[in-house]
Amino acid sequence: MKTVKFFFSILAVAFSFQFAIAQTADITTTVDKADLALIMLTDGSEKPAQFAQSGAKVVSVYQEGMAITKLGERYGFVNRQGNEVVSPRFEEARFFENGYAAVRQAGMWTFINKQGKKLSTARYDWVGNFCESGTAAVKFEGKWGFINEQGIEITPIKYEQIRQFGADGRALVKSNGKWLFVDIYGKETPVSDSAQAAELEARPAHL
Repeated sequence: MKTVKFFFSILAVAFSFQFAIAQTADITTTVDKADLALIMLTDGSEKPAQFAQSGAKVVSVYQEGMAITKLGERYGFVNRQGNEVVSPRFEEARFFENGYAAVRQAGMWTFINKQGKKLSTARYDWVGNFCESGTAAVKFEGKWGFINEQGIEITPIKYEQIRQFGADGRALVKSNGKWLFVDIYGKETPVSDSAQAAELEARPAHL
């Protein structure tokens, strides 16, 4: 009887040990995939920063190697090496996407790069994220347009609705009630197919 009890005790210990290993593996995988900033790893690896030099707390996951920090009611950014790239001075900040992050200051939006440099003065009522084409949607006084990675407006800010640029290098825009194609140089081409225009008209806006 003692031998049987001892055998089952050994099995229970072994099962508990394997379960603990499995849990640790799952947690590590989750951390690696999510790139979490605030979870402290226990395997002896380098720990992400939790506070920036200014005392701002890291309040987000890392995305593209950058995390959002907060001090009081202001936001900034820190990189994975713990260097405070942008001190907390913005009213609102979004994640970096395709190399740029949208930030709001004095009620208006612009973008910054990973060196903390603004692409333009904060002048937009709303902005989208930069897409792979190197363009971002912007809104001012109820109208839409696009800017490029230099902060230059590649289209006038005049459209009623817009869609992001596609793989063909064109975006759909609506002006004076009609859909048009526009390229990255701002050149407009009418949507000539009436059936396609009707389908576009019925499609909900992405922005």
